Amino acid sequence: MQTKSGTIPDTVKDVVVTALSELSVGATAWNTMNGPITRESLIEEVKQSSSLGQQFCTELLRVARDLIVRQAAEEASYERVSAPSPRVPTLEWLKSLTALVWDGEERNAEGFAPLLTDEDIADYEKSGEVPTLEMAIECAEGSGDRVLEIRTAEGDLVYNGRKAFEAELTALQDYWKP
Repeated sequence: MQTKSGTIPDTVKDVVVTALSELSVGATAWNTMNGPITRESLIEEVKQSSSLGQQFCTELLRVARDLIVRQAAEEASYERVSAPSPRVPTLEWLKSLTALVWDGEERNAEGFAPLLTDEDIADYEKSGEVPTLEMAIECAEGSGDRVLEIRTAEGDLVYNGRKAFEAELTALQDYWKP
């Protein structure tokens, strides 16, 4: 799409004006060095493709781009789940899973081990209950450890808890800061 220099494309105008219209009447829509600009004034500036309207749209699109790039980079840093969990897990399926668990002493884990212990399996077989994956994770975390990943026997990722774990560590560290 080609636009003349000094004009805001109609598609951008439509999106920006619609977003600005959601603000309450008389609300400050943008604070500049020259002072606050109201919703109504900014809508007119954008509609007229004034230099102020162009500057606002440019800044808004730049911020949106930066947020999208930041979110994409964050999501790319965590491996996506590649094996779906069954709606109703079976004990056999749960027994086949291995987990990478943070040991609580250092910021890493030693290696994959069965998700369910022999004791857990015996208890579930005795009771006839089959836990959900979430319940099995809670059991594994019960000793203060944290499940970082759960994989199938083929190595497919069933659960990735790294993001939640890192957020929890950050929150804990922030809590203990003087």
